[in-house]
Amino acid sequence: MSETALLLATRNQIIKHCGYKEHECDIELDETVPCIVGDVYCLVLPGVWRPGPRNNASGGVLDEEFDVSITVILRACKTPRDRRRNMLISNLDGLNVRLRDILSKVGNFSYELMNEANSLLPAGGGTFVEPLRFRGMSRPMMVSGDVFKAASTEMQAGIKRALLLGGARRIQSGVPT
Repeated sequence: MSETALLLATRNQIIKHCGYKEHECDIELDETVPCIVGDVYCLVLPGVWRPGPRNNASGGVLDEEFDVSITVILRACKTPRDRRRNMLISNLDGLNVRLRDILSKVGNFSYELMNEANSLLPAGGGTFVEPLRFRGMSRPMMVSGDVFKAASTEMQAGIKRALLLGGARRIQSGVPT
């Protein structure tokens, strides 16, 4: 329930603050996008789930930390065949602007996101006490036309990059031992 609340809150905050519509941003299991996707899609993916520094099952304290990955996939602008090697450079700024926007509005120490995640937890389900923090970016990668369900087999149809966030900490006391 904790991980689900954090993923839902992350998706909701991206839609609310970053200008994505509901069909442009959702929680996904992997980097497979829906059958119908436009020129941009934002995936919220679960990350690592690990015990926090004060986890003490025998003492009745459950301390957990969660990571979230946010991947933006952007259809590349049309590039002449003889300039395909420049596609990454010509589209990288647009991708990075989107990721920085997400990072600045919901991704780094967003207490609004943490509070929304807490509101989604059931009563007695513990509390998120530390928000997500910036952990880095993946390297940008080219994606084929298959991602956009292109009719052709375009080898380079877009680019993607993941924003890595982590350390959302939830504590629950009184856990039965």
